[in-house]
Amino acid sequence: MRPGKTIREDGIVPMAISSNHIAKIIRARKGPVSFHHIHDPLTNSANAGARKLALAAASANENSVFPIPDAPETSAVDTMGTPKCTTSLPKIDLPKRKTILNITAAQLAIGDKPDAHRNRLIVRRIQSGNLNRLLNSENIREWWEVMKGFTNAKQRDARVTVHQLRETFRARLNPPAIMPAHFDADLKRLHDIMSEAIPRRTADRTPEQFFTRPWELPEIEHMKRKIRNRSSKSACGIDQCSYKKIQSIPNDALLTLFNYCIMNCTGAQDWFTTLLVGILKMGKSAEDPESYRLIGLECCLLKCLTLLIDMRIRVGRSLRYSARFPERFSGEVPDA
Repeated sequence: MRPGKTIREDGIVPMAISSNHIAKIIRARKGPVSFHHIHDPLTNSANAGARKLALAAASANENSVFPIPDAPETSAVDTMGTPKCTTSLPKIDLPKRKTILNITAAQLAIGDKPDAHRNRLIVRRIQSGNLNRLLNSENIREWWEVMKGFTNAKQRDARVTVHQLRETFRARLNPPAIMPAHFDADLKRLHDIMSEAIPRRTADRTPEQFFTRPWELPEIEHMKRKIRNRSSKSACGIDQCSYKKIQSIPNDALLTLFNYCIMNCTGAQDWFTTLLVGILKMGKSAEDPESYRLIGLECCLLKCLTLLIDMRIRVGRSLRYSARFPERFSGEVPDA
């Protein structure tokens, strides 16, 4: 073997050339050859010695030759009656196909609460399909390709403009300039007059002072429990304060904030801004602005405040009905 021509400067022998020389030497060798796997090449002394010789040969003079002469082309006759080459290494089988997993939408829906706006079966079907794609990936590369398909930004052409949606949503949210014939114009004017007559502060005539009594810590704790049980994953408003973040705010701080807002008839400026989102209705044309469902994203802190007010109203209504109809309405009015 003449390594000056076959070994690179880094001491690595090209696979085709080295295999050819090794095969010649094995054929010329009269004794058997046994192959063993080197589990840790960095600490194996034999491997380190061979690498040292290879590096020395690669850095030597170009005319230098390896101490072992080239092997002859003839093959030695095996007279030992044993296999010429043996190894303890197991045979490498083709990779077996992974067991196909199939997680159904019904399995993912176990434990879902009957909420009209969440946990719909169509969403569970999409989730089960995505989960099965991840679980049935052949290798880590395919797994990451699927994951990147979920997380990477997707370029989508907008079929309608923001201006078109704005005009459509404005018509839905505001009364028309010209009252339709089937509307009761007189009743609407009466309602407008009554609304304008409502004072900024109204008198609380309830004996328990439901609408003026400051909130207490048990009510804040009750409000947090209700959020955890039914709506902890709701979308955030413009302030990006989620229900999960609200759960981490101390109860004393929330109590002070909400009592201040009610006593002063005020709130954070972001609370009075609602983000409007258009969601395409199933089976509708994406090019028609009327095909989009209007979704309003309000600040979660404001929704917590309105939940506290709702809890007070429900408690007051329950006590009032129980006092007036103690037997008939017993247990029929839900509490907060």
